[in-house]
This record gives sequence, C-alpha cells and structure tokens, in this order.
Amino acid sequence: MAADQPTKYASYDEVIFYRKAWIWGLLLVLLTPVAVLIGLTGDVYRVQDGRLTTAPRSLILTASIGFGLLILLKTQLSDLRKT
Repeated sequence: MAADQPTKYASYDEVIFYRKAWIWGLLLVLLTPVAVLIGLTGDVYRVQDGRLTTAPRSLILTASIGFGLLILLKTQLSDLRKT
C-alpha cells in the first residue's frame, strides 16, 4: 500500500498493537521469525508527518532478510568456534 493511500484505520490508536512500527521493530530484534511473519502477512503502520501511513513493503522485506541473515551468520560462526 502506498503511503498516500488511505489506510483501513482512522487513527494510530486503532491499529492492532503488533502492527505498529515500533512493536514490529522490537519484535524484529527479539523474535525475528515472529516479526517476519507479521511483516509478510500484512501492513505495518506508522505515523509520518502527522498522518497514519504504512511502512514500505521494501523496508519490511529488507529488514526481515537482513536480520535473518545476521542470525544465520551468527549461528554458523558459533558452530565454527566449537570445532
């Protein structure tokens, strides 16, 4: 959904808590698989310039892939250290 299109919510207070941008970002750091699932199954909402907008899908996908790769890299490096 483009930022200039109307959202299905009238205000940020109506947005389900796990679809809010700051909650999604926190989940991305703490529970990456959950955040990826949320990002792939619907929009993530934020307030920009006083208006309710959706976060760009490219941002959601890039952040999800990036954190996923970091987790894989960390796992692989810790496995190499054990050997």
